[in-house]
Amino acid sequence: MPGPDYTIFAFTDLSMCTSLTDGDRSFLEPFARGSRLLSKPNDEATGSRDEDTSMRNASNKGDAQKEVQDIDPSYGFDEFLASMDILICGRGLYEQTMQRTNGKWPYTGKRLIVFSAVPLSEPVSSPDGQPPQRPFTPPPNSEHFTGTPAQLMQKLFRDNTRSRKFRRESVWVMGGASIRGALLQLGAIERIELVVVPKIITRGNPFAPRSGSVGVPLWAFPSIEGGQEEERADVDLQLIECRSYENGVLGLSYVVGGMSYVVGGNP
Repeated sequence: MPGPDYTIFAFTDLSMCTSLTDGDRSFLEPFARGSRLLSKPNDEATGSRDEDTSMRNASNKGDAQKEVQDIDPSYGFDEFLASMDILICGRGLYEQTMQRTNGKWPYTGKRLIVFSAVPLSEPVSSPDGQPPQRPFTPPPNSEHFTGTPAQLMQKLFRDNTRSRKFRRESVWVMGGASIRGALLQLGAIERIELVVVPKIITRGNPFAPRSGSVGVPLWAFPSIEGGQEEERADVDLQLIECRSYENGVLGLSYVVGGMSYVVGGNP
């Protein structure tokens, strides 16, 4: 049996930032109620959209029912979350989420694995030298992991093969950026789901680690070859679905293709 299925799902602005530098995600609030779906992934270029329009105009009752059905309040996230078995994230993202929800983990009923040097019940040192804050009560079915992303992949592979589910478990790679980047580098990620809002924030946390290059962000990862300080990777993606919403939001679904590595210099 192959190992778990790793997927990234992220809400971003047009510059591929997932939050402000302090973890604040208020830039997403204007879009929080969802929107009417304008285009559907299964529409045919030969006119099925026109047929749908005719059906919607058949009666006022039909119009009202169709409009309600076309409103997607979560841009596909609720359906995605329901299909996940395991959530993984870094301690920073975990703490930011708990602070935003007043200590109530919002994704209950899922196994949660947090990269952390200490258990979730213990405080972590503040990067600015401030005294550590009192830790939140860890949610049920949560655990901390002190190893590397590669070691976690090995652990989850063993867990999956030892289970009696006889299916691949689905893993949501929540973030942050370094964890997404490491798992992309390792070739673990199979799908990327993006919800892109029509906004550009000037100071934010990137979707994945960036190099110092100016212009289109390039993802820089720690060295996997001895003696190299930086390794830059191009990640090939294949678009398999695009959804557009009335409020300007786009839903993009990709499968991850091969990678070509360039060590140092320009790609």
